[in-house]
Amino acid sequence: MLEDVVSLMSRAERLAELVADLCRRGEPVDNELAGLTVAVSGVVSHMPTGVPPELHRRWQLLAARVADATTAAEARTNTLAAELEQHARQNRVRRAYVRPPT
Repeated sequence: MLEDVVSLMSRAERLAELVADLCRRGEPVDNELAGLTVAVSGVVSHMPTGVPPELHRRWQLLAARVADATTAAEARTNTLAAELEQHARQNRVRRAYVRPPT
């Protein structure tokens, strides 16, 4: 069972790094973020009695990586939302000036 947990933790660590890298490059992260959620849920489901002592430090590091990755994804989402709002505002202004006088 410990091997399964370690394998799932490794997958979650890789996905957390991937999400952080994609956010830094400004690329979409939705699929990877969903995979990260599944991987972390899998780790938690394999530890119903809590984190084994030998994995405690690794679990803490994983939690920090996941927190960083989700924070980066949220920041990316906020940035995209602001860019879309700015683009929509510019389009509204552009359309207002293109309309013929009534």
